[in-house]
Amino acid sequence: MKPNIIKTCIFGALAVSVMAVIFMFSHQTGATSSQASNSVGKFILSLLGVTVPEGQSPSSVVLFWGLTVRSLAHIFLFATLGLFSFLAFYYAFAIKAGKNRLTLFSAAGSAFLFSLIYAVSDEVHQYFIAGRTSSPRDVFIDACGFTCAIIIACAVTFLSLPRAEGGNAGSRG
Repeated sequence: MKPNIIKTCIFGALAVSVMAVIFMFSHQTGATSSQASNSVGKFILSLLGVTVPEGQSPSSVVLFWGLTVRSLAHIFLFATLGLFSFLAFYYAFAIKAGKNRLTLFSAAGSAFLFSLIYAVSDEVHQYFIAGRTSSPRDVFIDACGFTCAIIIACAVTFLSLPRAEGGNAGSRG
């Protein structure tokens, strides 16, 4: 059981670290946030060999599936939060219940709610920052990130679970 406690603490600390990074970015004023997005946008676009059209900011250039650099940053950060929170909940629940399907789906649901609440609170926080706005669209983009990460982590974890005995004759795992 000790390895599960250690893993819970590690993934919990990583989730809190990602939350701190998200809070730090959300706490920037509108001008500072735009400047940071443009700097990151220029870097990413230069790596991809994409030139920025005259008069357009680098952070507003559409890269994939109609998403801008800013939207991709939301997806990445919240996917990371979703993954770490899923793993923290999974190992925490496994301390008492063991590693099974119920633990897996309980962890997925808990990670989803936890990440969703943080995404909403992030937008509420931005409402009070000069030059920033609060947007349900951003919560949706955040939810796309953490939902995809949780689904992938859930699927990988599900495949690693031991097979239930008593199912098919002769199948043990």
